[in-house]
Amino acid sequence: MTIKETAEYLNLTEAEVKAIIISEDTMLRTTGVYSGKLFPVIRIESENYVSIEGLKEWLLDSTLQRKEYK
Repeated sequence: MTIKETAEYLNLTEAEVKAIIISEDTMLRTTGVYSGKLFPVIRIESENYVSIEGLKEWLLDSTLQRKEYK
């Protein structure tokens, strides 16, 4: 799925989806560790795509861990 499709699926804005991706990437790069599943994004050239099955797993994991994104 595209970021736009992912945002629609999650009932979020594209900016909110991108903020989640950036937040997780930043945490991983600054600490070298990330707890839980990372948002299932793949970058192809300048475009980001999301795995629907990976997204379902990420949603379950994030819900169980009660993650919060601001």
